[in-house]
Order: sequence, then C-alpha cells, then structure tokens
Amino acid sequence: MKVELWYPTRERLTRQTARWAIWMGRTFPKVEQFIGPEAPYCTWGPDRARNRIVESFLTRDAEWLWMVDADTAPPFDKKFVAHFLHQETGPVTTGVVCGYNASRGGSILPGGWMEIMGLFRSLYVWDYDSEGKIQGWIPLRDDQPASKAEACGTACIKIHRSVFEKITKPYFHVIEDKYSEDLFFCSQLKAKDIPLAVDEGMKCDHWKEVELGDYADLE
Repeated sequence: MKVELWYPTRERLTRQTARWAIWMGRTFPKVEQFIGPEAPYCTWGPDRARNRIVESFLTRDAEWLWMVDADTAPPFDKKFVAHFLHQETGPVTTGVVCGYNASRGGSILPGGWMEIMGLFRSLYVWDYDSEGKIQGWIPLRDDQPASKAEACGTACIKIHRSVFEKITKPYFHVIEDKYSEDLFFCSQLKAKDIPLAVDEGMKCDHWKEVELGDYADLE
C-alpha cells in the first residue's frame, strides 16, 4: 500500500511533531512526507488547507492519505505505527487524539510562550433529534470504548482515496455554530454509510503553543 503523509500547517511543526516526523522518516522511509499546503495557509483556515491537500493527493497515485496536524505527535513506537499504516481496518481510520483543556495548565517555554497538552479524547457520537436527524454531537464518555465513536477530530487520520469519490466537495468545511471542518467531514461519512475505525494503539499527544499572556490564570 502506498501512503502519503501530510502535515497541515501555517508555517512550521511544533517541536514534538518535528521530532516525530524525523523519527518517522528514519523508521518508515518509504512513506512520503509533505508539509503544506503550498500556498499561504493563513489566508485559508484549516478547512481550505485540508481541501488543498486532498486535491494535491488526488493528482498522484498513492492509495492512502494520512494527515497528522502540526501540533500532534503520534507514538514513537514502530509496532503501533506499523499497525496503523498497514492494517486495513476500514476506509477511514483515526488515532486517539487528545483535545485541549486549557484550564489544566501547561509548561512554560522561552520567549513568553507556553505549551498546553490535550487531555481528553477527540471522539464523538452523533446527537439526534426526535425525527432521527443529526442535530449535533456528544463527546464519547470515558467509560465508553473508542470503537463506539461515530465522529472524530482529524489530527491523525488515514483516508482511502475511494472515500473522496463517494463524498462531495468541499470535503472539509466549517459551518459556524454547527460544525468544525473535521466534524463536517465525519457527517459526510455518516451520510454515505462510510464506517469510521479507531486504532486505540495510536494514542497521540496533542500540543498547542500559546502566548503566555493569554493564559495567565492557568494552574
């Protein structure tokens, strides 16, 4: 199987992601890695960036698109990464990526910045109205297995190219007060009955660098 690994980013990877990308290149040299998209990301937003990456991916012959966000670090573990890469668990597979909880604190970095780490799973189930239509989403409870997830954050996700032939453009789209771009993508999977698989061995750290002054009240 041929896989392209993309890192959607404005301009750079965080330290943890950069270290993992170097490790990945040494451990799995046959996986092509790309940092992008190629035009100024700051004029677009994450949805447009992901769509441009998909468009670029579809011009070549790779079978799978793997996206790892620039602030996400999958495990430095050859066994878990190999399983995620090579096991065809379904057309869409996500790692278990942690979301942010800024109130839990962070570590101070030089130059007036701070690093906060995600602590809860970005896995969700759909919330339906009385007519059975999706009206939103509910975070998966800690006591629910990851296999029950119907939607996810897309900070570490592997997608077969056939998925983009079944869903419609834009593949990722932000709808204010309703969907972020990742949940919009997952709603498209739901509409086409495309299953979402969760690889529980692919536990990813999720880091965010913020200006220290913005979070002065952190514990």
